Amino acid sequence: MFAGLLIFLFIPLYAAAVLIGGCEFIATKFGIDYNVALLVFSVIIAAYVVMGGLKGVMYSDALQGSIMFVGMLILLLWTYGKLGGVSEAHAGLSEMGKMPSLFGSIGFKGWTAMPEFGWGASKYDLWWIVISTITLGVGIGVLAQPQLGVRFMTVKSKKELNRAVLVGGVFILVMTGVAFTVGSLSNLYFFKYEVINGTIISTTEKVGVIAKKERGLVKKVPCALLHIDTTGDGEADINIVKAGHDVTTPDGKTIPFSKLMPAAEVKELADGTVEVHPRANAYLRALIKTGDGEWMFNTGSIIPIFVTRAMPGWFGLVFLVTLLSAAMSTLSSQFHAVGTSIGRDVYEQLTGKHGQSIGVTRVGIIVGIIIAVLISNYARGGYIIARATAIFFGLCASAFLPAFVGGLFWKRMTRPAAIASMVTGFAVTAFWLLFVKAKEAVAIGLVKGSILADHPNWPVVDPIVVALPISIIVAIVVTLATKPPAQDHLDRCFK
Repeated sequence: MFAGLLIFLFIPLYAAAVLIGGCEFIATKFGIDYNVALLVFSVIIAAYVVMGGLKGVMYSDALQGSIMFVGMLILLLWTYGKLGGVSEAHAGLSEMGKMPSLFGSIGFKGWTAMPEFGWGASKYDLWWIVISTITLGVGIGVLAQPQLGVRFMTVKSKKELNRAVLVGGVFILVMTGVAFTVGSLSNLYFFKYEVINGTIISTTEKVGVIAKKERGLVKKVPCALLHIDTTGDGEADINIVKAGHDVTTPDGKTIPFSKLMPAAEVKELADGTVEVHPRANAYLRALIKTGDGEWMFNTGSIIPIFVTRAMPGWFGLVFLVTLLSAAMSTLSSQFHAVGTSIGRDVYEQLTGKHGQSIGVTRVGIIVGIIIAVLISNYARGGYIIARATAIFFGLCASAFLPAFVGGLFWKRMTRPAAIASMVTGFAVTAFWLLFVKAKEAVAIGLVKGSILADHPNWPVVDPIVVALPISIIVAIVVTLATKPPAQDHLDRCFK
């Protein structure tokens, strides 16, 4: 029941990250309102998950996985072709890393170099973010996702597992590898290769663009903006940063945004139109206008803008199908797990009505979808996709992985040890998110900042670095301190 409640409460957070990613692209590709895309996309997914159950989810996943694989390969090959080949693309990206950066103060040293490593100063923050959150939090946490555990339980024999390892290994390499590679290379495209032809509709000489938005905290960067019409309909359809403005802080220090944000190059043509080279990295190029009428750098828009600008029109539609396949295959699994967790693991255990929870399961699916949609609407921007994914994956690793691995590979593992490990992993992760990790602690609001704010690097370290080792130790200690499982039970499990 504890595991079921945990899954029911936290999967919607990860589902929201996936929804935001899909809807950002739909909104960018078709020029429609983000909230409209969110509503339509959610209704479509809800319909086939509620009606089709696990079989519907698994059959649709097989088709969607195939589409994703082909689409991502095309994206990778086309990107390298657009940037002059592998060697030239990597060399250009390395050269870009030598430029001044907004993230230089936290250890950024380029897109083809690791951040500065060390401990005890803010200049090492980026290394700990990349390693503890993206590499460990996501990389290890993915092994213990409950919606994947459900799939493993449907496998009939080791033969199927052995076959799946080969196919799955190649699939995961392409999915993750292409995402990280193209994400980095998009910086080079926007800086060196992108050319915007059109008419300048208007210029905003100075406006604060939101660079960081959290509970009680909004940080803005002063910029000049260009609003360009590329379709000839008289309305601006592309908005870019023209230049950054320097800022003098109350203590007399000057922040040289004019150097950190290279000015766009504008060339007037004979026919009255202009040729614009944004000279921006991917972060600065992902400029959007929010529903509140403010301007914001939105990391979720980087790849949609890159695909729309760098790829031919036909590939935009192919990638749309690819992205929707990725989002739908993930979301359908998540929402199915949400429903079955509250139906099978909670309702049936409380009432004793085994096998009679289909109605509750379907209601649970709908409730999970509604929660995810509300989060998606509220939390757009602010690195929410990466943060929500890392939070959920890290929680899965700390709460479920020791019990999962122990149950599969260690016959001595006991039920009390699994429960103790699960509760400990969750408790330590929750404490770290509520009080130690700065961004999450501020967003949740129980404290004004990290309780370790005066100890550099700790406020950016992911909970998995602390919670998973403690969870593993608890599993081992409690196992050794409790009675081993009966032999007939082991024979039933491992026969």
